Amino acid sequence: MVALQETESDEKIAQFLAALWFIWGERNSQCWNTKKLEEFEIMGKAERWLNEYLEYQQQGLEVTPRQVARWKPPETADFKINVDAATLTGAGTGLGVVVRDRNGGFCCAVIKRTRIQWPAELAELQAIKLGLEIAREKDFVTGEIESDCLRAVQQIGREEMSMTEEGVESAEVRELIDTFAGQMQIRFAGRESNKTAHILAHVQCGWDETEIWVSRPPIFLVDQLIFDSCNISH
Repeated sequence: MVALQETESDEKIAQFLAALWFIWGERNSQCWNTKKLEEFEIMGKAERWLNEYLEYQQQGLEVTPRQVARWKPPETADFKINVDAATLTGAGTGLGVVVRDRNGGFCCAVIKRTRIQWPAELAELQAIKLGLEIAREKDFVTGEIESDCLRAVQQIGREEMSMTEEGVESAEVRELIDTFAGQMQIRFAGRESNKTAHILAHVQCGWDETEIWVSRPPIFLVDQLIFDSCNISH
């Protein structure tokens, strides 16, 4: 490490350490979960993580005591839609969506499992699209949609066209948002305030199946919904 500091730039050292961290994580994943990523996928994850970290650093944010974020109802809209995606045991991807009204009342929850194992950002874009499709189907037309993937939210906010998978998918999401005629906003939410969708994304169901609950939540979600509602001031 001392030799690296003497011969390499800070940028190269940061890239090297990020790569080591993700290689170690992949080694643990293979030992405990029998999952395997190709070398280019590991390096891609390391590069994306490092770039996101550096973006935060460049913003010059002050370090303040950590406060746990909690879910909050929509400020002006009628509904809030929280979404999340997860890589599931045995490969595949899980998507979770939960819709609540301005009083924190449960409206709808959805889980979907696919055999496709998307990269993290692409999976989060799929979760956002699913949330918008459910909002359209169930007529939740005045709302906010929240994701805890900052890069996915930023990608959707970019107007320039990108021919990457993420770029094409985010363009489709923008088109879907436009169908709400300005009544649907997308926001970034910290992971702590997105736990209900996180739970849904990790629920096991049949391959290529979608399960939906309307008006009455599934029993495994009740505790988290009550916890979230405790933060609501009337």
